[in-house]
Amino acid sequence: MPGTRKRRGTTLLELTLVIAILAMIALPFAAFVSQNLKNTMLSRTQLKAQTVLEQVMQDMEKHLRSAISTNGATPCLIDVSTAGKIVFTSRDPQALIGTVPTPTQYTYMLASGLLTKNGIAYPDGLEVNLITSLTFPAPQDLTTVPPAPRYITVRLEAGTTALQKTIYLRDY
Repeated sequence: MPGTRKRRGTTLLELTLVIAILAMIALPFAAFVSQNLKNTMLSRTQLKAQTVLEQVMQDMEKHLRSAISTNGATPCLIDVSTAGKIVFTSRDPQALIGTVPTPTQYTYMLASGLLTKNGIAYPDGLEVNLITSLTFPAPQDLTTVPPAPRYITVRLEAGTTALQKTIYLRDY
């Protein structure tokens, strides 16, 4: 067309408009990515906490199931009188038939943000303050004779993640 001139370059107004459109697209996307990253980090933390709680509970249950009596007539001796601590004696249930397994005393204690088993940080590599609570919410009277089925309830917490289990004790 005669008299039409080809334009070169971009005007400031057009450039501002393009930046505004890109910002409207990018900001919600950035917020979405940020929220998903936050959720992923939270999920990883919760997964780690759950894994640690399950590992500790499994180990504690293995030893508690084999808690032994002080003698043939009295029930198992389990001390939960101190908050965040349990002390008991157990025998290895995997011992050879015909042998009397050696009793071992176990102490699980949560103090200063660290869970210990027999005085050593447990499980290996546990972060301070990962496990936040070790309680026994339903202590049973273990001194009744003849004893009812004996059990102990153990509750472990790691922040908002909790694991509670009732462990039935064997009689020796």
